[in-house]
Amino acid sequence: MRGKLNYVPEIVAVLGILAMIGGWQLSLLPLLYLGLMIVGLGMVGMGVKSIIARRVDLSDSDVGYGAHTTYLGCTAMLWGISLATAGLALLAVGIVLMLGFGEALLVFVKARPGFLLAALGVFLSAEGATQVLGSREQARGFWSILGSVPGRLGGVLLTLTGLVMLGLGAFEIVAPAGFDALIERVLGPWTAYPFD
Repeated sequence: MRGKLNYVPEIVAVLGILAMIGGWQLSLLPLLYLGLMIVGLGMVGMGVKSIIARRVDLSDSDVGYGAHTTYLGCTAMLWGISLATAGLALLAVGIVLMLGFGEALLVFVKARPGFLLAALGVFLSAEGATQVLGSREQARGFWSILGSVPGRLGGVLLTLTGLVMLGLGAFEIVAPAGFDALIERVLGPWTAYPFD
């Protein structure tokens, strides 16, 4: 029974995807938004499960290139954090759209992009760190390690990008006027401030 319950978050996410497809095909926006919320909820569940279990097993179809991938320990927790962050974002957007505040959300994000930047920063840095640490399979033998080097280097870049975005997001949340001045100073000579 426990093994079957282990797949509940995945089943929830699939049901959400089906609801989104149905809402899109039938032009029923409430169903589409509900599906988005359910997908987000499923992703949060998968992320929390990965954090608690400290293990993630991805089958051939999941990873898409014919190799089984296993994340253990800290790597599995980072994978879970990235998944839960993305899920929370989808859940929040779905709720806002369902309540009819889509335009208000856009206005808010335009005026105060810090929360979006911080969320993206957490997602990217966790995902990048997952790639840097690599899977159990990537640590098996010299050639596996060598073959994983490009992906790990890409993970370093992704992690650094995420940390910069997280820092900028936190700065905007704490000191929006200072953030505006920084963006104006950096981007002013080349382009108009995108959040005006």
